[in-house]
Amino acid sequence: MVKSSPSVKLALLAASSVGAAGAALMAFRRPIEAGLFARTAFWVLWVLVVMGAWAVTVAVVERLREGDGRRWRRDAALSLGLCLALSAVVFLAVPSQFRVLADETNLLSKSLAMYRKGEFFNWVEGYFLMDDFFPVLQAVPHRPGLFPFLTYLVHAISGYSVKAPFVVNFFVLTANEEIEIGRAHV
Repeated sequence: MVKSSPSVKLALLAASSVGAAGAALMAFRRPIEAGLFARTAFWVLWVLVVMGAWAVTVAVVERLREGDGRRWRRDAALSLGLCLALSAVVFLAVPSQFRVLADETNLLSKSLAMYRKGEFFNWVEGYFLMDDFFPVLQAVPHRPGLFPFLTYLVHAISGYSVKAPFVVNFFVLTANEEIEIGRAHV
């Protein structure tokens, strides 16, 4: 078992504090607090993702420095390759398409709001005018925002596409498989 350094513990404490503040904001349902939540949740998610990536990076660097780093890198590369292959088989066997209309389109709508305006709204209705989208009806989402945020990151890297949630699903499946393989080796 790898011991966590003080910097990893600090990052986890800070991430949980920011997450608790976000959850407290989400508890408010009056229009003023809901609007505040929708306008700040995007930035809270950014902070959480950056802090989580930092904690994982520090943990991996510590793992590489202790013991046999070369063997650990080889095992990690082998398990990651296996997970990518398994995910590819799943995505080739099951074609990517929208199945649950309201659920998947709402997630995509939230990621579009993040991509276009940096806000955590669910755009229900709107119109395009001169290459810009103007929401007519928007709602504060009631579901967690990590998946739409990850979809937003794909949009930010490659441009807006309705296929972005499927890319995120591929990598989430790969990460879940990697976590399960890691549990089996502990």
